[in-house]
Amino acid sequence: MAKPLINDTHGNTWRVSADIAGTLLATFVASQSTIPLYMCERSAPETVYEVKILPNGLIGTFLVSNAKTHGASEVWLDTPDPTIFYFLQIKGGILQVQINQPFGTPLVAGQLYQNDGTTPIALQPGGIGTPVTMPVQTQGENLGLWVAGCGHWFTNWDIFSAQISGQTSALICCPVCYYIQRVITPYSLIHTDANMIIFA
Repeated sequence: MAKPLINDTHGNTWRVSADIAGTLLATFVASQSTIPLYMCERSAPETVYEVKILPNGLIGTFLVSNAKTHGASEVWLDTPDPTIFYFLQIKGGILQVQINQPFGTPLVAGQLYQNDGTTPIALQPGGIGTPVTMPVQTQGENLGLWVAGCGHWFTNWDIFSAQISGQTSALICCPVCYYIQRVITPYSLIHTDANMIIFA
């Protein structure tokens, strides 16, 4: 997996990685600068940022005006668990850590589905089948027709399709964090009387 290097504002080099929960980590490498890490907005490749250590010690982005270089839309990260894959992306100028399921990994109820960048990053530190600690809903948001195993309340499920064991399956997910509540195989079974409650 990649070991991206970034600079700080004092010209030092740091290695970026992620812990098991997807939190960004920076490890000091050398007292000299390296080639800058340039990234672009996924939806606007002409908008380029340098990823670096900010003066407050956090990892962030600096907009590169009149950029004469291209940036990567995603940068893969090292993690302690080789079965979990995280990558960086930028959306609205904000650096995000996304999880990606490795190819061929079976999707099961109780785990988080890959985030496409339209919802906040979800964290499930206890692993598959445990509550999600981020994002957190306020007391006033604990309303809705449904509450999933992640603990979030909402009115409508998000339904995704995915290939599982060579068949197209339906993933019934929490719209707040993409926690997979149920896997229905084949996908066409979501339209049977037994599963009509999903669309209530």
